[in-house]
Amino acid sequence: MKISYKQWVLNCFLTLSMLFAMTSQSVFAATSLDRVVAVVNDEVITQAQLDKQMQINQQAMQQPGNQQLNPSQLRANTLNQLIDERIMSQMAKRYGLKISQDDVNKTISRIAQSNNMSVDQLKQAINKQNLSWTDYQNEIRQQLIDQKLFTDVISADIDINNAELDKVMSSPGFNQSHITAYHLGDILISLPDNPTPEEVASAKTSALAAAQALQQGKPFADVAAQYGSPGATTDLGWRAPNDLPTVFVDAANGMKVGDVHAPIQTGNGWHVLKLIDIQGQVAGDHSTTQTHARHILITAKHAQDDGPVKAKLEALRSEALRKGDFEALAKKYSQDPGSAVKGGDLGWVVPGEMVPPFEAAMDQTGVGQISEPVKTQFGWHIIQVVARRDVNDTQDYRQSLAKNYIFQQKFSQARADWLQRMRAASYIKIIPEQNP
Repeated sequence: MKISYKQWVLNCFLTLSMLFAMTSQSVFAATSLDRVVAVVNDEVITQAQLDKQMQINQQAMQQPGNQQLNPSQLRANTLNQLIDERIMSQMAKRYGLKISQDDVNKTISRIAQSNNMSVDQLKQAINKQNLSWTDYQNEIRQQLIDQKLFTDVISADIDINNAELDKVMSSPGFNQSHITAYHLGDILISLPDNPTPEEVASAKTSALAAAQALQQGKPFADVAAQYGSPGATTDLGWRAPNDLPTVFVDAANGMKVGDVHAPIQTGNGWHVLKLIDIQGQVAGDHSTTQTHARHILITAKHAQDDGPVKAKLEALRSEALRKGDFEALAKKYSQDPGSAVKGGDLGWVVPGEMVPPFEAAMDQTGVGQISEPVKTQFGWHIIQVVARRDVNDTQDYRQSLAKNYIFQQKFSQARADWLQRMRAASYIKIIPEQNP
């Protein structure tokens, strides 16, 4: 009988488990953490990996509003989580999707910045939660893999029709607000079970002091370390409104980004909330700034060409500023076939239409001015800003919000369906728990 490679791997590990069970109790205790708890295609999940993730999830359960699980439920949910992560990592490799260490570092830097912290301060905060920095980086890497996989693979298959848009845009609540997620910081001053009035009053005093310190501009991490209860999670991350306690949502609804709310008492203590950011906006009147721009593009075939190309554009910029003949120079020198014939004219540009380096340089250039040379993936540019205007684009903006709302709803279901199909197509073997 032929035995597949996957089955051979599984048999090997099962055999090892049997041998371990036959040894003494002390040897079993020393090696049980290396026991295989699941096989996913050609990868294994060990007891040590499961225990480490369970510890992380156990801490996450302490966050307000999170579901409380008993040890058996926690183990089952965590094991399923690790199985899904293995499948997603394997599929990401199959699709050629890669997350570099630079991607991880940039994401961590943005997380730290959104919490008014340096990366070193974030590292200290992570360590205080009994998590290693390496584990935290791995968590970020896994999240980036998930995001890239689902964005590149699933998003392309999600369709939104006009009937769906009309239904959402005509709903009563849509005209008031459309908040898809909150990013909250939470400083918890915890209370014991059945606290005395004195304990409640003392905790409230600390919460008021923490709120005042934040309002005075002190770093969130420092205030949390000074007043917050040890082990409490201070960064709640991005949460949809229905994933937060109602009292937190009610508070956030009346806050602007950067605001600090007065202390809120819940069953486990006093909370001081800071609104770090929001996703989604109020769906009322909206305007956008459009820029009328021209540019001259010169490509550089090799890295060693960057210097001469940049110098050439600097010379053209000086000539255009001196003679005021940007259009003529664009027609003569620009290598953008679409705009060169029009004197480099790009028309009215809306935010997000151009690649980020180009848009950033354009936004920093005043009306009637010409930017310094800027490099994009297309080559080197100089940009002339002809004019700017504010345009009321409420209808387009509301449609964009509605489209994003529908996309998020469909994406969640599409993600779940995709994972279910991938699990069905994968070889998954969960090894039963062994009694000592």
